[in-house]
Amino acid sequence: MQDTIHRKSAVGKSAQWGFSLLELMVVVAILTIVLAVVMKGASQLQQKSSSEALKVDLTQESRQFIDQIVKDLHHSGYPNIRMYEAAAAAADPTLYGDGLVSIDQWTLQFEGDVDGTGTVSEVFVQLNPAGGPCPCTLQRGTVSKATWIATVETDGGAVHRSVRASWTRRRTRS
Repeated sequence: MQDTIHRKSAVGKSAQWGFSLLELMVVVAILTIVLAVVMKGASQLQQKSSSEALKVDLTQESRQFIDQIVKDLHHSGYPNIRMYEAAAAAADPTLYGDGLVSIDQWTLQFEGDVDGTGTVSEVFVQLNPAGGPCPCTLQRGTVSKATWIATVETDGGAVHRSVRASWTRRRTRS
């Protein structure tokens, strides 16, 4: 090995150890390609994680919505008309809940003390658009029975804007 070094120095060139510019450029190009592949994979992984988190959130929100509907249905019809004297119940229909008021393929309406405050509420569950193309929105809204009775008397049974405004978007079906 010393002969080799000695021969190089005898020719007039000094012995240098290192990489040429071409070798460094090849290494940088290879590292750039590897880094690009890794970054693309990381980006795809992040997008998939984000979509999975969104699915979990939507599932949890849907479960909470259905749990709320089940809880409301358990409270429908409470307090019952039989819990009051006949004269008091006849004089003030806002004291008691009638339970299930109406149902069809797109809407559900029932009465009851759904929030535990002692106030009887009208609860509406509606699929929007009714009979329309999906994705559909399942909505739930509540209004006190006293407000609902006043609305029915003044609007002739039409759903009042304040009731529609209280509806909240809960779940989208596909």
